[in-house]
Amino acid sequence: MNKGSKERLIRLGFGAELIDKMAGYSLTLSGLRGQNKAALLRTGFSEAEVSEILEKTNRKPIEPSVVENIIRKSGGCCAYCADGNHSRPYELHHIEEYHLSQNNNEHNLLLVCPTHHTAIHKNDITTEEQISTKCSWEQIWETAQFYQQKGIAFPFSSFEYLDYEKKGHISEIFSFRAPSPSICLALMQDGLKTDIRNILEKQHKLLLTGSSGSGKSTLARGIGGIDPSFATFNYVASRDSRKAVSEIATFLSVATRRVNIIIDNANTSFSADQIEQLLTLAADDKHIILIYTRGKGGEENRLESHFVDAVFPVAWTAIKASIIAKLLEYEPEVIRYLNESGINRSSDRPIGSSRDHRSLKQALEQYTTSVETVWQFIYMLTNGIERIDNLQVELRRDEKMDIPVLFLCIKQIAQFEMTASVDEILGLYTMHPALNTAPPPERGWLQGKLGNLVDRQILKMQRGRYTTVHRQFAIRLIEHCHFKSRTDTEVLLNQIFSDPARIKEIVLLWSWLRNTTARNYVEEWYRGLDLDSWQALVDAALADELMTVSILSELMYRISVRGFLPLQECFKNKAQSIADLVNRNDELTLYYLRDLYLNLHHDCPEVVKGSLNLISKEHIANLIKNIEPEHFEYLTWLFNTIVSQHPQWADEFSRLFNKQDFIKLIKTVKKGDITTLMHVIEFERTYIYNITRSHFRFYTSTLAQLLEGCHLQEINVEAMCLYRGYFIELFIYPKEIEQTLLSLDKKKLSRDFEQSSPRHWGNLLTLAILSQNIETDIIRNIVDDIDTVKLGANIAQYTDQYSYELRLLIHQLAYGSDHKKAEFADMLRPIIDNILKQRDAKDITDVLEAFLKIDSQHGAMLFKKHGMAVPELKLPSMSPSILKEAKANVEHMDAEGLDYEMENTRFKYNSDSPLIT
Repeated sequence: MNKGSKERLIRLGFGAELIDKMAGYSLTLSGLRGQNKAALLRTGFSEAEVSEILEKTNRKPIEPSVVENIIRKSGGCCAYCADGNHSRPYELHHIEEYHLSQNNNEHNLLLVCPTHHTAIHKNDITTEEQISTKCSWEQIWETAQFYQQKGIAFPFSSFEYLDYEKKGHISEIFSFRAPSPSICLALMQDGLKTDIRNILEKQHKLLLTGSSGSGKSTLARGIGGIDPSFATFNYVASRDSRKAVSEIATFLSVATRRVNIIIDNANTSFSADQIEQLLTLAADDKHIILIYTRGKGGEENRLESHFVDAVFPVAWTAIKASIIAKLLEYEPEVIRYLNESGINRSSDRPIGSSRDHRSLKQALEQYTTSVETVWQFIYMLTNGIERIDNLQVELRRDEKMDIPVLFLCIKQIAQFEMTASVDEILGLYTMHPALNTAPPPERGWLQGKLGNLVDRQILKMQRGRYTTVHRQFAIRLIEHCHFKSRTDTEVLLNQIFSDPARIKEIVLLWSWLRNTTARNYVEEWYRGLDLDSWQALVDAALADELMTVSILSELMYRISVRGFLPLQECFKNKAQSIADLVNRNDELTLYYLRDLYLNLHHDCPEVVKGSLNLISKEHIANLIKNIEPEHFEYLTWLFNTIVSQHPQWADEFSRLFNKQDFIKLIKTVKKGDITTLMHVIEFERTYIYNITRSHFRFYTSTLAQLLEGCHLQEINVEAMCLYRGYFIELFIYPKEIEQTLLSLDKKKLSRDFEQSSPRHWGNLLTLAILSQNIETDIIRNIVDDIDTVKLGANIAQYTDQYSYELRLLIHQLAYGSDHKKAEFADMLRPIIDNILKQRDAKDITDVLEAFLKIDSQHGAMLFKKHGMAVPELKLPSMSPSILKEAKANVEHMDAEGLDYEMENTRFKYNSDSPLIT
């Protein structure tokens, strides 16, 4: 059969297999139309094939121009294979079935391979899913053509197009993975969209940071749909990070249209340097949305400080309002889904609409206050504990598939999100006692089982390799499997925990398992270790890296507290090994060395001192001189230990610095971050040298520069940080206080108060207290310019859960004029009265005390009404007598033009002295 004859049959909807059979009988379309049923049966066609031939040969054929357009837009490649291979036979599938619509229009036709054509009908793939698959593949193919024009091969497995036209269902948020793009977009409130749009318009990049399970991936997919003029692609990372960087860079350089590219789990796929390289590729029409999971170490601090204006921290508090509003909007559908899915059961009443049920609103209110992440919220709302328990039982019944899934869970936790190939999973069938009772299965059979689990959103597939949908899911399934089938679970755990060479996997698993019921496995494991076994683990850790040693030392320290003493014995001669690791490592050395020394200094002080004698002071000094300022918070803990164990080392170390080193560091503190500035100053003054008056002036001018023009949310001033010993002298220099306060943008801050989230309500309070020491109306003007109505509307959104932050806000409002405080009081009274209807007054005493400063009469009445004594309150301020003496002292020295050491001011913090009243 020639090509033209085949194409005519394809245009009638015939599949490749039947066309090949026709060709075998030397039948063309005209020959088929000349035969009746009996003749076709005699030829060798089955009853079903004959019925299909008779029906389709009388159809109106698809127009050749339509077929040409479909092939051009799809490349002649199956939309479901989506791999760019156009050598396979293709078939034209009617999305809305032909017998229902007789619709041969291009939008109703999908080019697929024979295998996927069969799967569409067998699995009842919805029309909406088919349309989305078609759209996504055509977008990928269009992009691939730009590559072809430049003679570059397109990496089809690396990019996924996100289709925001496909209408998802609200029930998708109950799965343990990101919902469809349209649902992710719908979950975003307008205010959040505006904030994100502003960042992308200015920075062209977005760094979404947050803990595991915080909803970063869901938010990223929603962000991709904010501006419909951008096409959004999700990047599926290559295991070779250098190759991955190259793929992304090429994609951005070749694309000729406006694109967003989402890079998930960036810190498990790329180094910090590679992430910085990627973010610099962003441009006005090429946006990068990068997802970074916060964890131990300073890498994220470095990135966040380098791209401070592009960072958006993702937390449950930031997105819960959107999720709750959307669930309540679709309450009937949500309840129907929970019932139909068999997951609307719990120890409390089920969720429903009758009097015997909990309302959906009640359930949401219950769980929003008891969880910390989106994952936990969905887990609890959908009875996750029982669901995972049932899943384990179900998988066990299904050819013991719980063991391969458990293997993937353990690998995901122990090896930093590592995926597994089909062949690795096949290896379980010869290794695991529960699976090796029969010959290993065929590779295709296992792929089918794994594919089914991918379809059910239990697993996900990346570049042909498998892992679970989320690390939080993985650790919960490990916990349930250990409880339900302990022996089978411990076979897999024992493989790791019995091999000291796998020490990094051991410590990572321990760090996750210790907060689950499966921690008893680790406890039994370490109780069975003798001293030689502990020594082997320590030696293996020391041969690996400082992070591994640090985490292992924490485990051993915890055990030592319980009466075991492996820590002291196993580390006693390891000073040289520790020093070798420190001397060759990068800036994260300082973080892990802090933890290691904190774990060792009680039981092994000689190891701490001995390793310090072998550690290059110059190496540590160079690390500190070149780290990001945010690291100084934990450096204080490290040097507290060093000074207590080896003061001579610390003294010699301090001589490696000069003032220019710290001037350079301080100049890199990001805008508004006063807390970090204080940490750097604390380190400099505590561990390096005394400072002079001129250097102190540099501090105060830097303080003013960092605050200049800041938005409220940019200001980070840790409570009372200006009162600590390393910056307390600011209070005796009125001109420098005024210089600091004058740098504030009053109008901007007033507007920010009207719409800020609770996390920022106290950001100005420390500076407000500072203002009391000079005659100024700067803070009062900021407070007085706040629109009371807008502020009240904003507060009302949050007061059910944020009483601590509300207290800080009210303290701040107390710096307004009497007239403005009266306005605030009128606005706050119903809010506080509403809180008191829901909570005991004793639980919000701090809020009521703050309110006394706004409305002493009504505040006192509330205290008395609830049987509490009315406290006597004062605004915090410096003790006048101490201030007067100190100011006189420095005025004299300043008048003489002396560059005196600040120690000579004799103005020091003493916890026993009433500096602050």
